[in-house]
Amino acid sequence: MIGHRHGILPFTSFFEWVERKGKKTQIQFIPEGGSLMWAPILWDYWTSPGKEVGYFSCTLITDDPAPEVEAAGHDRSPIFLDADYVEAWLDAESGSAEGWQEFLKGHRETVAYRHSLAA
Repeated sequence: MIGHRHGILPFTSFFEWVERKGKKTQIQFIPEGGSLMWAPILWDYWTSPGKEVGYFSCTLITDDPAPEVEAAGHDRSPIFLDADYVEAWLDAESGSAEGWQEFLKGHRETVAYRHSLAA
């Protein structure tokens, strides 16, 4: 789907499950400064073999965890794009799969997070 069906999800925070004292706990990660974050996604439309059921689905693109996320106990983080590159990401047909992988490596926003237990 890379190079064909790109989307974007705006975030003000995100949640991850971590293990604390032998129990699964949900933690909320909020960017320092409270800025809006732009997460690149890939989307598709699935239809059952008989075409009686169909729905849109998407996947959030993740990578190795930000230091704060790793320290809290989770093994990956969403990728967030610098706001200046959102339109370029949404113009999916303009590049190759390899080019888009390089794009995602080169245009990420560096975000520092604070976190708290989710209510």
